[in-house]
Amino acid sequence: MKTEPCPTRKIILDKALGLFAEKGFHGTSIREISSTVGITKSSIYSHFLNKEKILEALLTESGPGAMNQQFCERWKNLEGKPLSTVLNEVFQELMERWYDPNDHKILNMVIIEQFKNKNIRDYLNQELFLQERNHFAGMFEYYAAKNINPDLDPVELAEELLSFAVWIRAEFFIFAETPPPRDFIEKKVSRKIERLCRYMEL
Repeated sequence: MKTEPCPTRKIILDKALGLFAEKGFHGTSIREISSTVGITKSSIYSHFLNKEKILEALLTESGPGAMNQQFCERWKNLEGKPLSTVLNEVFQELMERWYDPNDHKILNMVIIEQFKNKNIRDYLNQELFLQERNHFAGMFEYYAAKNINPDLDPVELAEELLSFAVWIRAEFFIFAETPPPRDFIEKKVSRKIERLCRYMEL
């Protein structure tokens, strides 16, 4: 029988994320988290060893780490799928996160905290940039092997696609007061994928 996730643990993570996004990781205490949740400090410690473990759970279960796990699973099932289909599926998953308010909170938190916490900075670099680049590079290498084109560089293709994703997220989700309608983003993504596939002749 499958065990259901503990609701108190999820509430702790949700409330902690709100506080971290508003006041910063270092500006938030366990006492404040417990008070916001409405439980004692000892109850917090029954779920998490310390504040760092709360942050770790947020990053791995809801942040970049969770997305990379999704990518890992997707790359295992490329056989028989056109590149355009795979890329559209990936960007649909990305858009689900871009339009998720909690994802904005996580992003705001890591952007601020990376200047104060080397561990967060290293994690951000590893999970949000290097890992994603490597995942996409591996995917492009798989499809490039099916097409005779010696000029294709999987790493450069991955960096180009990720640069596009970062630009979309920055312009329309980080700096914009309100995100645009989803179909507006979908059209931009679709055009980019179409051009990329034409370039790879797939």
